[in-house]
Amino acid sequence: MPASTNSAHHQLRDSLIATIKQEQHRLKTDYPQTWSYLKQFNPQLTQVDFAVLSPEVSAQQNLNQEFKPDQARVSIEVTGEEHAQILQKLATLAQAPAGQAELPDQLYFEQQLSDMMGLTVTAELENYRLPYTIAHAQALPHYPTHPNDQLSAHQLEEAGLSQSRSTFGWLTDKDKTYQHEAFGVAIPLHKLPDWSTRRSEYLAWFKYRKVVLINPARQKAAVGLITQVGPAHVQRFQVGLSPELIRATQAWHPDSKGKMIILLLDEAGGKSKLGPVPLCQLLTGETK
Repeated sequence: MPASTNSAHHQLRDSLIATIKQEQHRLKTDYPQTWSYLKQFNPQLTQVDFAVLSPEVSAQQNLNQEFKPDQARVSIEVTGEEHAQILQKLATLAQAPAGQAELPDQLYFEQQLSDMMGLTVTAELENYRLPYTIAHAQALPHYPTHPNDQLSAHQLEEAGLSQSRSTFGWLTDKDKTYQHEAFGVAIPLHKLPDWSTRRSEYLAWFKYRKVVLINPARQKAAVGLITQVGPAHVQRFQVGLSPELIRATQAWHPDSKGKMIILLLDEAGGKSKLGPVPLCQLLTGETK
């Protein structure tokens, strides 16, 4: 396929995906009861097979199982090209001023990232949103998990140990102590609407809520969970990451300089592990 035709096809497909997702979002927002009914009793109506918008992928799926190796290579190359384009768009988005992505961009990337990562990521879940989906990450020290905690009990000791515990108190479950502290994320929930009157509600819902952190410049991603309210002043930083997450996402690599995309993780289909996750999976199962 000529490069110009291929580019035109991708632009058309991107526009169609954004339009469809925008209409889905409108239905979900304006008619939540109808959406819930469809999702429960007729789920195929709330899903779109975006493969039909890609002739290359659809054609590949219709081939006989015993296709030739060169055909498989073409399919992988097409998928890799599409992923590269998506990552480039994500990298551009991450460099935008901190805040929320425009709705068409948001819906497009929700769908693309969910497909690429095999996780369901979203900017809005159960009518709750993060205050920032585009953010500049602050490198946090470890936080103590119990009153007698010592820096020597933590990995990456060079990050230091905070004098303050988690917003949600001491960790009493020993099985979760390391995971919760190592992959903790600080989100400035105090910047949410009506924080002063809905503080208890927000804290209850966001407590240990999982988020996906994406550094498109380095093609790195990780699952963390909200353990802190902060940073206090968001003029410079709009999210704080544990030492382990800073390393896993390569957040402060010169290519990214702390610029991240943050989305909520919808675990309705099953629980996800904390820590690094592949950002791109090709048809061969390899990760970039």
